[in-house]
Amino acid sequence: MRVILLKFDCLNLNGRIYRKESVIPLLDELNSNDIYGELENLPCEEVSPSEASHVVRNIRIEGEYLTGEVEILNTPKGEILRKDLSNRVFRSRGQGWIDGLTHEVRLEKVFSFDAI
Repeated sequence: MRVILLKFDCLNLNGRIYRKESVIPLLDELNSNDIYGELENLPCEEVSPSEASHVVRNIRIEGEYLTGEVEILNTPKGEILRKDLSNRVFRSRGQGWIDGLTHEVRLEKVFSFDAI
């Protein structure tokens, strides 16, 4: 299923703004490998295989959104996600910087898109 991973140019629930022009340079890298995700947005780079709930592929920009195809895995965490998907949003886990005045995020690398 195709889901929204990021909405561009608006303040999100985390108090951050993602700009489309900062994500465009990452698209090739994002689509070069499967991106596994977990149920929580953890402050680490690695996704634990035992905690993975889904995989994201075919990431692209559609209007003001970054979208991706999500496959829910047949894992214990995947089963939780399958039952609770409508109550979750996807959030990037990455590396970059946040401008303290404008709240704009400049991603340099994305490690995961987690379902929170």
